[in-house]
Amino acid sequence: MALKLRLCAAYAVASLVLLSGCNAYLSTKTASGFTPNVQTKAHIRSWALPESKHDTLLYISDFYGVHVYSYPSGTLVGELEDFQSPAGLCSDKAGNVFVTDTEAQKVYEFAHGGTQPIATLYDNYASFNAFACSVDRATKTLAVTSADSNDVFLFKDEAGSPIIYKNPYAFGYFCTYDGSGNLFTRGTDNHIAELSKGSTSFTNIKLSERVHDIVGFAWDGNYLSINGNSPSNVNYRVQVNGRKATIVSKASLLQAKFVVQFTLYNHQLIGPDQNANRVSFWKYPKATNPVKTIGELELPEGSTISLGH
Repeated sequence: MALKLRLCAAYAVASLVLLSGCNAYLSTKTASGFTPNVQTKAHIRSWALPESKHDTLLYISDFYGVHVYSYPSGTLVGELEDFQSPAGLCSDKAGNVFVTDTEAQKVYEFAHGGTQPIATLYDNYASFNAFACSVDRATKTLAVTSADSNDVFLFKDEAGSPIIYKNPYAFGYFCTYDGSGNLFTRGTDNHIAELSKGSTSFTNIKLSERVHDIVGFAWDGNYLSINGNSPSNVNYRVQVNGRKATIVSKASLLQAKFVVQFTLYNHQLIGPDQNANRVSFWKYPKATNPVKTIGELELPEGSTISLGH
């Protein structure tokens, strides 16, 4: 079963509202769950244009694999294949890209512009089900959330066996580090959960306005940036101070249908839009209509920018 379907089923238990964002890829319900509204994956060998290794690259995961585009042109320059269900993407300051593969219960690391994994991370002692990821660039700690539990896995130096922390408030699904090494993920409805740097437990922090069904986190250099699906496709900038999370601004992502796991770069919000089968680029933080779109995707899920050297 594809990752996106299992995520929808999990959300269905927690919130009926979010199913509005899942309709594009749900077809029939069976005794074992939902069957996908897509055909069998076609096998394509991984490839990348040699000259792209020096470019700034945008990585987008979807049902078929990971697509690599030159940024800002949006020209396709590579494809990464041979995943069971690629989901989350993140990158470190060296330009290495991490791809979570939920069904394989692994995270694969690729060099910038590379086509073969340079490392594989997993956990032997838990149901890993890796979904989203984020890297603390100061300490090279890789955080990975689970699609099937409230476990959060931290890989020190992006290697070895993880330290496992439980977010007791909710399934995290999405996550990001801020500039100080604090990790944020989903909390209970209208809350975010924070694992402060050096802490061993999460704190549930209430937002100053009602935002639930959070479907993406990012750090913009000053504020925590989150996307909410209810109200639909609204981006919020949040100032976190202790146990306060104050929304300082918000903007609607116009023409969006269901944007998840977005990336912020070069004053743009780059958002995989699952229900539209495309990636759209909005001005950040004052989103209006998209300034660019990339289409011909199938359930786009994750995004990250990798800088060339």
